[in-house]
Amino acid sequence: MSRPRKLRRLYELPKTDYFKPRRVRLRDIETVTISPDELMAMKLVDLDGHDQEEAAKIMNISRKTLWTELTNARKKVVDAVFNGKALEISGGAFEVKYRVMHCRNCGYEWKEPFGTSAVECPKCDSKNVVRLR
Repeated sequence: MSRPRKLRRLYELPKTDYFKPRRVRLRDIETVTISPDELMAMKLVDLDGHDQEEAAKIMNISRKTLWTELTNARKKVVDAVFNGKALEISGGAFEVKYRVMHCRNCGYEWKEPFGTSAVECPKCDSKNVVRLR
């Protein structure tokens, strides 16, 4: 009997859940499905620049699991883009978690992923920030 799948911690969801090539009817193309947690692994490492250990900590999974999700996600995205397939974002076992931060200097509020340590205001670079409930 296998262990139950551990929930991945995501701090945001993508703004859309479907991409397809232009000028191609959806019924005429194949679809590749990528889970939000696979996409988040790719975002943390490839877009945000975290190393795999940091990204795994943010997502609340092991580094090996992150590597597996990252590899699967990259293959799916390349397959969809290179072969002209639609890309559907759905499924997965995850929970959306983030902390809301507030700058006491300029009043700016933003969402910060769990697992990050040194926090500065992205607007005024102040370290005078607090976490809101």
